[in-house]
Amino acid sequence: MPSRRSLFGLDAFNVVLADLETGIGAYLAVYLANVRHFGPAQIGLAIAAGGFASVVVQVPMGALIDRTRRKRLVVAVAGLIGAAAAIVLANASTLPLVAAMQVVMAAAFAVFPPALGALSLGIVGRDALPERQGRNQAFNGVGNVAFAIVQALLGRFVSLVATVYSVAGIGVLTALSMFGIRERDIDHDRARELGEGDASSLGALLGDPRITTFAIVVFLFFLSNEAMLVLFGQLLPRGGNGPSLYLSAAIVLSQLVLVAVSVAAGRNAKRLGRKPVFAVAIAALVLRGVAFGFATHAPNALVAIESLDGLAAGVYDVVWVLVAADVARGTGRFNVTLGLFAAAQGVGATCSNVVAGFLAARIGFENTFFVLALVAVAALVLFLTKMKETRDV
Repeated sequence: MPSRRSLFGLDAFNVVLADLETGIGAYLAVYLANVRHFGPAQIGLAIAAGGFASVVVQVPMGALIDRTRRKRLVVAVAGLIGAAAAIVLANASTLPLVAAMQVVMAAAFAVFPPALGALSLGIVGRDALPERQGRNQAFNGVGNVAFAIVQALLGRFVSLVATVYSVAGIGVLTALSMFGIRERDIDHDRARELGEGDASSLGALLGDPRITTFAIVVFLFFLSNEAMLVLFGQLLPRGGNGPSLYLSAAIVLSQLVLVAVSVAAGRNAKRLGRKPVFAVAIAALVLRGVAFGFATHAPNALVAIESLDGLAAGVYDVVWVLVAADVARGTGRFNVTLGLFAAAQGVGATCSNVVAGFLAARIGFENTFFVLALVAVAALVLFLTKMKETRDV
């Protein structure tokens, strides 16, 4: 049985992660639009630069976490590197430097998803993983709420630049959270789903149709999802520090939904299976895109609609780890599989920010949201028709 200290350490790790990719992307968009006066296309490119870097390093980071028995140290170093990059980013005024720091941050933070999955599986085991993953995301939601409140206060009473500096604090806290996990509580073989014999090759993983199908679904999911919050941030009333208040209100609302949904998603994914639960997340994404398209000139409505992100994210963040554990059982490549899915996520998110930025500049925000909703429809159709259930297989 794992110690209470290690379980508390996992909780703390999740709280301080505070959804770094989505959170910094949205606040960075507000900062760049209001302080640096970047246009939608420039903002899309700046954020996409980090996405490209994340894609490149996801699988190697997964392989590193599979192999290393110093997972806590890897996470701590990554957190400190990301913190340093955030400090430089807060002082950057040109697109190349902003993009470069996005690359450094994304590469550093890319270690967190496989590390969290490995530590969770290594500490609690496969049978307890669904409930643990639900708890992980619930605590992550709590961290997101706290992060959004801090960002609102900083943006309102200090400056929008301070919202970028706060990311450095998160990086430091992430490193410190590793002191809460005891090394002896981590089963490193279990943390990589290693069965008898050697680990499977990458080619063998890619030959599994469940992995390739789910990776395509994840790509489409994030191609639709990632740009929505960034576009939302650019639609908020400009002037003063008001945008951070609207954005923080939206994130707090969505994260409160996420906290409730995550626990239920973990339980139901174990009881009903992964497929029906994940289908709900994609359907929520479709509805969110359509609703945003009809409400681009109503800031209060936009805030309410963003609650659908909590539903979609609360389910996704639980189920994708469970699917990875299911399909990687006995291969010793659990974290590489997480890396493959995270790479698909990164490609989708990167393309989303680039494409949506240029589309918004050419066809308007309303039509861009409708296009993103259609992409989510494609993801839902593919998932329902081609993806097999992975529970107990």
